[in-house]
Parts: sequence; C-alpha cells; structure tokens
Amino acid sequence: MLRIFAPLTEALEIKASMKQMSHDDLEFLFFVRQELDKVEQTAFGFPDEATMREVTGRLRHLLHEKQSSITKLYDLFEKGFHIYPEKVTYIFTENDVNSPACYKVEFSENLNQESIDEFSGKCVNENRFDFCYPIAGFNRHTSVFDTEKPFSLDGYLNLPIFSIDKTLITRGQLIRYLANKKGIAHFSGTRDKFWQKQIDKVWRHKTSLKEDGEEQTIRSLYEIAQRIVNEILSINGLREIRNNILEIENQVNEF
Repeated sequence: MLRIFAPLTEALEIKASMKQMSHDDLEFLFFVRQELDKVEQTAFGFPDEATMREVTGRLRHLLHEKQSSITKLYDLFEKGFHIYPEKVTYIFTENDVNSPACYKVEFSENLNQESIDEFSGKCVNENRFDFCYPIAGFNRHTSVFDTEKPFSLDGYLNLPIFSIDKTLITRGQLIRYLANKKGIAHFSGTRDKFWQKQIDKVWRHKTSLKEDGEEQTIRSLYEIAQRIVNEILSINGLREIRNNILEIENQVNEF
C-alpha cells in the first residue's frame, strides 16, 4: 500500500475510504481537480473554439479507454463509479455536400434505427431540410439524466450520442475525433475509419441562439461535447471527491 512520506503524514487527514498515498498520487489528485474545474467552466454557454479544443483534450484523458484519469481517481479513493447519460440524443442528416448538415434533438433514452429512418424519411418526403433544424428544441440550462440506467466507463464510451446518415456515433468516438483530429495536441486530416468521415459531415454545422439582439454560435459537435461534460460532472460521488481533494490541498498549503 502506498504511503504519504513524512512530514506530510502528520499534516494530512485522509479519509478512511482512501488509500494512503505517495507524493505522486497527491500531485495527480491536485491535477485532476484542476482539470475538472476547467472542464466545468464550459458546461454551458458559448465558449470559443480554442477553449473547446482544450476541453476535448481534457475529456480524452479523463475518459481514456485504457488510462482513464477518472478511473484512477476513484481507485485512489477505493470507490466504484457509474455514469448516468442524459436523455438527449441528436439525429443529423446531410443536406448536400456544399452545405452543413441539419439535425433534430430527441429527448430519448437512446438512438434506434426506427427514429433515424423516420427523421430521414420526413426530410426526403418534404423535399426540404430547413424545417429539420431543430424539430425538437431543448433548454441548454436543463439536464435530464437517465438515473435508471447507470453505465460503466466502457459501456458509457460505447453509448451512441448522435447519428449521421444512419451511422451511429458513440461518445467515445466523438471524444477521440475532437481530441485527435481537431484538438490541440493532435490536429490531423487523416481519416482512416468510416465513422471519422461521417463525423466530418457534422463538423461544419453550428448551433446559434439570439438573445437581446445578439447571436451566439457554437459548433454542434462542441455543444454535444458539453452534454458529455455534464454527464461526467454528475458521476456519483465526484463532487464529494473534489471537495475532499480541495481540503487536502488546503492542508498541504498550510503546512
């Protein structure tokens, strides 16, 4: 078992549910708390693209399928965790190659082929696309979580968040795309997987909101990433863990 080296041992009052930790562990805790604070600042509103590029990189390491910072964080506190998805999914359809995709937002537990076919059929039958944006709106300041369906990290990352032309895109795929293809550490034009090319179709699409005569916009993919941010911030026990880390930091700074 890892132990905190003297003289910090006497200065810190670690919760009984935590492992005793090394300096590296403590540094990791402080780092993750700061990262979560940065992520939380983008949960709603219209952050600029530079900020959202940073956030998607943070989401990538927090939710990495093999080296998740969230998983390590909970391991250090000797706790398990699960994630509740929001009851919101997106359906996109491509208008034509020279214009952005259009979409609707569904308040639903998950995407299914029937709902995708229904939406695509309406677009074709009406021979128009502008009415599809959006068919069902939403209040961006309201989050409704499906508390009856908790997911492990693996299950969560494999959970579809939107569809484009009948292709389901998972949360994990979207995070990898934004972090590795449109991110700060990685900005690549390589598309060696079909789902990456499908997400490209949605990249151009933006969501806008006019308030007090001023129009604000955000890329729809970043708006969806904001949904993921809210889901992560709502992981069971995470607020308590963040508060515990802050207490530990304060004790270290007072020593």
